Amino acid sequence: MASTDKSPPGINGRRGVFQLLLSALYLVIGVSFLLIPHPASRREALGWIIELMPLQPVALLWILAALVGAVSAFFCRPKDWVGFFALTLAPAVWGFLFLIGVMFGAPPLGIVSTAVYWAFAAVVMVVAGMQGAHDRDARDVAL
Repeated sequence: MASTDKSPPGINGRRGVFQLLLSALYLVIGVSFLLIPHPASRREALGWIIELMPLQPVALLWILAALVGAVSAFFCRPKDWVGFFALTLAPAVWGFLFLIGVMFGAPPLGIVSTAVYWAFAAVVMVVAGMQGAHDRDARDVAL
């Protein structure tokens, strides 16, 4: 029987493809936070942390998550959990940063940023629980 899996060799099916795609997006986000000056709305919402430290080290969280997610895309389930964890952690942390900013008096628009980042994290958690017919699984599953 011929396989209908369209993922490149070595990648863990659609789970791995998802991790690679999201890792590429996270890399773009992280690099943009490092290289592009922060707009006024971000400076306003994250002013509390900017007073403590520059945002660049926190932006590195996106790049680290991208690297871990990309490597994890080649692991069988459940060993790919570390990539899903990293891809959940980065937006969850940034959502909290915006929420803390609103609690410290930043404009309520920060709540929208919180919701968007937390939605990214939720999507990753949902996909982490999925298993496709062609995803490699190192476990024995009883039906």
